[in-house]
Amino acid sequence: MRLKAHQLERRLLRSVAAFVLAAGGAQELAQAEGWGLEREDPLWTLYVPQLRYIKTDVEAQQSSYHSSTSGSQDSSRLSVMPAIGIGWQNFVYHPYLLTYSLLFEPGYQWTQSSIYGSSYQTEELMFNGNGQFDFLAAKPYATTISFNRSHQDVQSDFFTSETSDTQNYSVLTGYRAGAVPVTLTFEQSNDDRNGFNQEFLTDQMKFGLHASNERKQRDATAFDYQFNQFTYDTRNGGANYSSENSSHQVSITDSEHFRKSALNSSLYFTEREWQGYASSDLTAACNYNLEHTPHLTSSYNYSFTDSFGGGYNAIQNNVVAGLNHQLYESLASHVDAHGSYGISDSVGSSQDSIAYGVAGSVNYSKRLGGWAHLSVGNGLTYDLTDQQSTGTQQVIPNESHALPMVGPLIIHLNTPRAISITSVMKNNIPLDSTEWTVNTATDPWMIQFFSGGLHSVNNGDTITVTYVVDSNPSGSYSTMTYAGQVELRFWNDQAGIRAGYNLARSQADTPGFALQDLEEFQIGTDIGWHGLHADASYSDQQSTYYSYQNITLNEGYSMPLTSRSTAGISLSQQWSVFPPGSGVTTNQTQNLAFYSYMLHYGWHSSGSLGLSAEAGLQQQRGSINEQDLIAGRIYLNWNIGKIEMNFGYEHENQEYRVERRERDYIFLHMRRTF
Repeated sequence: MRLKAHQLERRLLRSVAAFVLAAGGAQELAQAEGWGLEREDPLWTLYVPQLRYIKTDVEAQQSSYHSSTSGSQDSSRLSVMPAIGIGWQNFVYHPYLLTYSLLFEPGYQWTQSSIYGSSYQTEELMFNGNGQFDFLAAKPYATTISFNRSHQDVQSDFFTSETSDTQNYSVLTGYRAGAVPVTLTFEQSNDDRNGFNQEFLTDQMKFGLHASNERKQRDATAFDYQFNQFTYDTRNGGANYSSENSSHQVSITDSEHFRKSALNSSLYFTEREWQGYASSDLTAACNYNLEHTPHLTSSYNYSFTDSFGGGYNAIQNNVVAGLNHQLYESLASHVDAHGSYGISDSVGSSQDSIAYGVAGSVNYSKRLGGWAHLSVGNGLTYDLTDQQSTGTQQVIPNESHALPMVGPLIIHLNTPRAISITSVMKNNIPLDSTEWTVNTATDPWMIQFFSGGLHSVNNGDTITVTYVVDSNPSGSYSTMTYAGQVELRFWNDQAGIRAGYNLARSQADTPGFALQDLEEFQIGTDIGWHGLHADASYSDQQSTYYSYQNITLNEGYSMPLTSRSTAGISLSQQWSVFPPGSGVTTNQTQNLAFYSYMLHYGWHSSGSLGLSAEAGLQQQRGSINEQDLIAGRIYLNWNIGKIEMNFGYEHENQEYRVERRERDYIFLHMRRTF
């Protein structure tokens, strides 16, 4: 069998070589003069390909995984991948009938692998490439079919790189004329990512429909539907994790404009299903804005939310009526009256609540001559709430949290006395259980996330959490909140100082309520001058839930070293202290520290030689899972004529309390274009 396989490979290579020679000989005959309707070349030349390039990729990877609980695993891989690029680009009969652009990349891959102390070789034929077919381009029902298959090195975040083999098919069609143009999309993709002794296999299917109607005065109505289906398989060391999920999303938006007013309405519905669990959300909103005078406007808003699934149902109605006044260009004020009515039911428990209150804010912005700019903001809210509860538990559905832009990937839940977490999602997709962990020693619970996983959780991502808590008793309570901030910027806004103060006070007529009272002070300063940027901030929060003090520093500097080279450094430090409190719901003592150091360097010659390098270290101490992340990369690119060479080396090390991962990756890509 092995001899037959070698014979097949030799025959294939000889056939490809003959094919390329024939293509080169017929290349002149296949030249089309633009998109002219008359062709003098024979019809058969439509199907003659052109040799675009010849390339060879050499890749070597060595990774190790060590765990204090599940042992160790070392693996290595050496791959050699020669390939040729063959392209077609033409049309059939008429450019408005069918045009196509194809690039096929047949190749051969030889791989020497070692894992668990055993070595083995694999040989396979590769058929990468991409293509696009455009049917009836001038018609309103024009259709595009495209495909892509590639092998590349991807970077999910600064400290995590992986090799990715991706295959994608997509269709774009519809009817784009008439009162309601319609667009249909379909996409099927497969992705195999490999790195750090981890392999992520993803199969994804998407179907979308978009219809819109645009009218005079910017009036518009839009309808969107999207279906997503995902299948995941995570292989980490000797363990495998598989999951499947799907979702339906429907949205309808409408915008109507009148002489001095505008009405915007929307309807959103999402249904999710994963691992035998299902949940749905229905949201409707209506916003009406009216201009009374050039300086006075009013707004009237209503929203309805219904979240249900997994034995719970939560309905919320909100209404707001407000006035906005612009006295001067620098002074703006707002006042509103608002109310809400909510019903929630879960297994053996229910809660009805009605709330109403008022809010107001005043914002002042003024340029002080040519040297400074002053901004002052104040906001006050007062609410009264009455609720009736039965049972002992309440479901908090889809609580949204934004991960910090800088620092540890840590959030605190908003409601204390949690019992269990039902789901943790990013972009309506459930996260793998290996991508987050919860600290139940704090109240409210604290969740820490890990980057480099299947869904690439990073700073700035939005996370939604559904969880179960012990419910508050029946009764009434009032809440008053105040937020104030002041900022002074000078040197043409290149530097500034700021301060903020937040206050929340609650009072209940029934004992046993878990309500948050807090007082928070914030100060900070920043400067940006030429290539220098620095920022410092300090926060001190005293709360009946959890108190903390936080110091954050960010420094960065970039500069040209010569006319052909640049260098930069970026530093971040953060210290957080969570002292113990006196209440039954306050957290235990915790000290968190975060450090990040990154260096960048780039150089290019007067010709075609370029060099780039970067290195980084990120440390976390005192969190649920302490970590040290190290990454270093260097890339050398050389172009001379039609020859291109790319060399790169990547080193990554991730160390946690109970496990350590290390990866070294080196590649050499050589390519000759025609």
